[in-house]
Amino acid sequence: MRYEDDGPIAETFRDLGLVITKVSEKSIATTAGSLAEVPADVLVDRQGRILVTGSVVPDDVPGGPVRTDQDGFVLRYDTTGTLDPTFGTDGKVFFDIGGAHDFFRGIALDSVGQIVAAGSTEAGANPRNRLIARFETDPPEVRIELGTGMIEDLIEAGTLNSGQGNALTSKLENAVASLEKGKTNAAINKLQAFVNQVETQINAGLLTAEEGGLLIELATEIINDLTAL
Repeated sequence: MRYEDDGPIAETFRDLGLVITKVSEKSIATTAGSLAEVPADVLVDRQGRILVTGSVVPDDVPGGPVRTDQDGFVLRYDTTGTLDPTFGTDGKVFFDIGGAHDFFRGIALDSVGQIVAAGSTEAGANPRNRLIARFETDPPEVRIELGTGMIEDLIEAGTLNSGQGNALTSKLENAVASLEKGKTNAAINKLQAFVNQVETQINAGLLTAEEGGLLIELATEIINDLTAL
C-alpha cells in the first residue's frame, strides 16, 4: 500500500493505492495456520521501482502443505505497482540453496545499485547460517541511467555546476546511444572517457574521492561486463 506524503492513501497507485501479489502459485497457508508468504523488508531504488523481500512456504513438500520448507524471494515492481517483467521471472526471484529454511529478512542496494538480500539458512551443519545474496545487475543501459541520476544529485546539491555535470552526462548518453546501435566497443570508449573526466574532476577538487569513486566504480563495472561479452 502506498500513501501520499501527507498521509492519505495514494489512489493513483495501482488499485486505489493497494497491490496484492500471490508470490508463488505453490504457496498455501500451513496446517499450523502460519502465513505462507511473509514479506520482511521493502525499499525503493533510484528509478522509483519497489523491491520486496521475504520468505515463502511452498506446498509441494512431502506430506502436503506443512511448514517444513521455506524459500527466500525478491519481488520488483515498477513505479505503477506492476511486477517488473525484466526482473527474474515475471518480476519474481526465488532463492533455495537446499536448506529446510532459507529466509530473507533485509534488502539493500550497494554503491552501484546491485540488489543485496540478507537473512539465514539451515543448509549445512549449523541450524542458522547467515545468508547474503547479491543479484545480477540490470542491463548496462539501466545502470548508466543510475549514473545519470547520481550526477543530477551532485548538480542539485551544488557540488557540480550544470556545465560540469552535463559534460559527464553527455558521455553516458553517448555510451547508451552506442549500445542501442550495437557498437559495444564504442560504448566502452565513451565510458572510459567518462571515467577519465571524473578522475580529472577529483584531481581538480570538484568531486571528493568518495563522490567520484562511486561514479568510477559504476562505470568500470559496466566496462568490465561489456568487455566480457
